[in-house]
Amino acid sequence: MDKRVTAAALLTASLTAGNALAQDGDQRASFGDETGYNYVGDFSVGYKYLELEADTIRDAYVKTIGLNILQFEWFPEQATWMQNISWMAAIRPRLSYELTPGDSAEQDEIAQASDSEKEGWTRFIADLSIDPVQLFGGEKSVHRIDINYDVQTFLITVQATRDYFYIEDNDAKLLTAGDKIDVNTTFTEATVGYAMEEQDVRFGVGLFSVDYEKPVSSDVSTPIESIYKGSFEATGLYLGGSVRFFNSLDVSLRYDFTFDAEATVDGGTSLTRDEFGIEDSIEYESYTLDVVYDLRKTSMKLPLEVRFNYTQRQFDAFLEGSTLNDDRLFGISLIGSFTL
Repeated sequence: MDKRVTAAALLTASLTAGNALAQDGDQRASFGDETGYNYVGDFSVGYKYLELEADTIRDAYVKTIGLNILQFEWFPEQATWMQNISWMAAIRPRLSYELTPGDSAEQDEIAQASDSEKEGWTRFIADLSIDPVQLFGGEKSVHRIDINYDVQTFLITVQATRDYFYIEDNDAKLLTAGDKIDVNTTFTEATVGYAMEEQDVRFGVGLFSVDYEKPVSSDVSTPIESIYKGSFEATGLYLGGSVRFFNSLDVSLRYDFTFDAEATVDGGTSLTRDEFGIEDSIEYESYTLDVVYDLRKTSMKLPLEVRFNYTQRQFDAFLEGSTLNDDRLFGISLIGSFTL
């Protein structure tokens, strides 16, 4: 508990001092020729590598397949005609579509393991940043209303080194040593919040909601330890901000926290339940670091961005202090841009 309070206090103090702590950094700078007419907005296309490092399951080999992704982004508000309409210029949407190219066996596994609604080889982001003052006819202001929806899909492969029962939707399957299962893991996150931005500094606060499923091992619902498709959910507050260095390097950090999270298996049994049926409260915290280096704003003047992302999500038993789940996501990408 003390380390959570300390982390939050340090974060708040750093934000007050104007350091780099962030909700998603706003990368909506004009990409093309600023003197030319922009008909439909700005576009970017590039390559992204995304990897998930998840907690291991006892007595099993756990492999998380990294994603090789082509990324396409569209910034429609950069269109010249939109800038001349006050309420439209106040809405700054970013739409992104990601897919896995090629036909590698591992990437095919991701697609095959996906359900009918979430395809494992695609990722979609919907992002809005709205100036509420300008939206209703006022001048452009430093105030923003941010709305974001994010989906990330991975494939986790588990190979048991001893006999295990794999339990999903109240259905048990015996895994003997050497048997392998593929579990589709989809992170879904939504945020809504308020941000205030100056030229090189941004501060934000708001609400987040995250949920996902992944394989975990536990004995809370069966006499012997089994592998379950666990469900993890959290809703709470976030603090964040960003700062720009040398006009070309954006660094941002966001901290999410709540003391009312859920981590369940077998249709709703809490991972904190003890032998007497008593359940501990669950706390959740997440750190997200984003770094963007814009080569357009350097002496090289190249229409490229290099992006790095790191996210850590952790669920802990509140009183006992033990970690129930810990996931780390790494991403790096090279993005080129153009204007139509």
